[in-house]
Amino acid sequence: EHGWTRYDAYLTTDRKYKDFIIDLEFKFKKGGNSGVFLRVGDPKSQVKSGFEVQILDTHNKKKFGAHDCGGVISTAAPSKMMVKPAGEWNRYIISVVGSQLKVNLNGEQIHDFDMSKTGLKNRPLSGYIGFQDEAKYLWYRNVRIKELNVNKKKEATK
Repeated sequence: EHGWTRYDAYLTTDRKYKDFIIDLEFKFKKGGNSGVFLRVGDPKSQVKSGFEVQILDTHNKKKFGAHDCGGVISTAAPSKMMVKPAGEWNRYIISVVGSQLKVNLNGEQIHDFDMSKTGLKNRPLSGYIGFQDEAKYLWYRNVRIKELNVNKKKEATK
């Protein structure tokens, strides 16, 4: 099997999330390629209806862009190349609040920007979370999602 458009093979949450922090660990084999999709509007079209924080075997790469590990695909390159070599565990802490996106990879902040000022400005403000499957070996562990502002929403509806 191959290809990134195998949406039915992606692991996708059963429900949507708006403002949240997702904390997870991942590792891959040499040549590994995957991604974490956020605020996906349509699980059958994750690339067009959400946005992706890339997972890719680009350890020690000197010139890197939005499609390298830590990049927000088609939007922003990471400020630093922080991914570890293939076979080692990495950790993402990704915060999505309103239009603000912050990404921390292995203890270093690599993104902090307002998505409303980028090509992502028309993407949903809530959606599913998906883990891409490109038919390559990839492992996740300790995946935790913390919803933010949940109590404020409940109080506003009382």
